[in-house]
Parts: sequence; structure tokens; C-alpha cells
Amino acid sequence: MSLINDIKNRQSQPTVIDPRVDILAETVQITDPPTNSPATQLDELRGLLAGYPEIAKQQPIRLQVAIKEKIDALCQQESITVETLLEALFAIAQAQGTLPEVVSRAQQQLRVRKEMGNLKSRITQLGNLLKHHQ
Repeated sequence: MSLINDIKNRQSQPTVIDPRVDILAETVQITDPPTNSPATQLDELRGLLAGYPEIAKQQPIRLQVAIKEKIDALCQQESITVETLLEALFAIAQAQGTLPEVVSRAQQQLRVRKEMGNLKSRITQLGNLLKHHQ
């Protein structure tokens, strides 16, 4: 019981803390590191950037809705961009020698996409024709 009483008594009394003595501050003088001029920093950054591959301007791509949704979900899950995924897929297909197969599949998809585009165009034209003749 005396241990519990000691703890209770300590809680009711203020804690006294000795003032801090910072020995290092008295003996060591801290100086700021030398800073490079903005022009020098700019040159250094450009030098670092030159070591990376050049990135093309962003280009819009059109995909089937179902495929886009799956790609977006994967990219969000893995915290990557669609561009990064496309680059990785291209590199893998090229390294595995399956690029010709991938291109053949892409050509099939392109034919279907062109067919869809032609159908949409004809629907729009006929719709406009009907509007003007009513």
C-alpha cells in the first residue's frame, strides 16, 4: 500500500526539473552550409535531368470502356499511371518476343474500332438529315 500512497503523493506535488545545460552550444559554433547560386543549382538540376530518357508530350488515347475501367482500377491499386503501365507492357512484350502477336491483336482491335467509328458517323449523318427534313 505504501507504494500506491507514494505515487499518489508524487502526483499532487509539482515536478522540479533542473535547467538544461547545453554544453555543445557553448563549444561548437554552427554555421550554415555554403549555398550555391541559383544559376549553379539550375545547371546541376539540368545535369541530373539529362541522365533520364526524354518524355514525349501527353497524348490522349481512346479505349473500350470496359478495358479502360480495368486498367484504371489496376493503376489505382498499384499507384502507377496508365503511361507507366503501357511502357512496362511494351517492354515486356518486346523482351519476350511477343510484340508481333500484340501488334496483330492491336490491328484486329483497330479494325473493329474503325467499324464502330464508321457506324457512329453514319448514325450522326442520318440523324442530322432527319432533323433538317422535319
